[in-house]
Amino acid sequence: MKNVRRELRVVSTRDDFPMTAAHIDFLRICAFAREGIDFTKKESAHFDVCRECRLKVIDALRNLEPQEVRTIMPMAA
Repeated sequence: MKNVRRELRVVSTRDDFPMTAAHIDFLRICAFAREGIDFTKKESAHFDVCRECRLKVIDALRNLEPQEVRTIMPMAA
């Protein structure tokens, strides 16, 4: 039986996606999702290259609680 070595190809490395800054703070992501604040230029540049932060934003948008709708209902007599 021959011992065949297979060369494994590297699909992607961290060098492919350079980091422009530290990750966006989770509270900023929640405020972006809930209150509609805008990211700064630095955060926007980081958001463009960071997959992890994009997934956090998507998760925060999915987990938004539905807005409470209060209606006045007449009470039954």
